[in-house]
Formats: sequence, C-alpha cells, structure tokens
Amino acid sequence: HRNNSAIRLETHGKVILLDFGASWQGKLKFVNPDYIWISHAHPDHALGLQGEKTKIPVFMSINTVSITFD
Repeated sequence: HRNNSAIRLETHGKVILLDFGASWQGKLKFVNPDYIWISHAHPDHALGLQGEKTKIPVFMSINTVSITFD
C-alpha cells in the first residue's frame, strides 16, 4: 500500500523502526522505537516523521535529510 512503509524490529531489547511512511504521521508514540532508520527519501518511507518532535535518534543519508526536510 502506498505511504504505509514502516517495519518495527525488536532485537536485544531494543526497538528499531525501519522507515515511517506518510500514513503513519502522528503515530510515532504507538511504535515507541529506540532508533529510527529511514532508507530513502520517498514519501512512503520518510514523510511520517515530518512534524514529529522527538529525541529518538534518526539515521538517514544526508541526501534523504535534504530532500525530505528542506
């Protein structure tokens, strides 16, 4: 489905969120990850983070940052 990319991985007591598509916007508190990794700048993988205020570490390439959040 479009805009729905989000995978929650749990390993060694930590939760990693892989991508956070636009349809997930406003729902980060329900996933409660320790880390977020955005694979690339397509809306269905990254736009769920727009407008989120969080102290959760987010990992992505510099190109993804500039395309997604500029």
